[in-house]
Amino acid sequence: MPHLPSDSLLAAAIAAVVPALPAARLLGETLASVPPIEKGDGSPVTAADYVLQALVVAGLRARSADGRVPLLGEEHADVLATSGRPDVERLVVDAIRSMLGWRDRAAALRMIDGDEPRAGEPYWTIDPIDGTKGFLLGMQCSVCLARIEGSRTTVGVLGCPRMGPRGDMAVHTGGPGVIYAAARGMGAFECDASGAVQSRLTLNAWNGSAPRWARSLNR
Repeated sequence: MPHLPSDSLLAAAIAAVVPALPAARLLGETLASVPPIEKGDGSPVTAADYVLQALVVAGLRARSADGRVPLLGEEHADVLATSGRPDVERLVVDAIRSMLGWRDRAAALRMIDGDEPRAGEPYWTIDPIDGTKGFLLGMQCSVCLARIEGSRTTVGVLGCPRMGPRGDMAVHTGGPGVIYAAARGMGAFECDASGAVQSRLTLNAWNGSAPRWARSLNR
């Protein structure tokens, strides 16, 4: 099987997403019934979004040489704090503290936001639940993490908690899920739920000139 250097950014990104897979399934069972918060743009954000983003940030921080995680995240702790939903804030903080083994409430909230990127600094971007509708309905969703350097994406990871290996699109509610990952100059890989590489993926280039059919996983 292909092997990734343990000190590579791709390996760090995969490792950061690994704990989000079982967490997403657990949160789907325990928090999916909690009404989401409506953000200023009208889009919904669930309690699980905040928890999963904090888990991924914590994983990146543990593998950061200087402890910093420059981040442009999908979710922000201040939206949670000013939402008028203390019930959701309490659930989020309790879940983060439980999963990370912390006691500090403030630290749990800070972990959601990561660190403000400095001018010109490479940064991470996270969508903790891509496919909110699928997540709430027990269908497909993904935890998305990417690294941006300049104007280019250099690392990308998709954690799919309810997907089977080798592109199996059937919903696997019992897990363990699958991870797809790629890095510029290294290639693309399928990993199991522990982050171990199972196969190298062969990708076909597409210039966008010819239409292709796509189907929704949220039907």
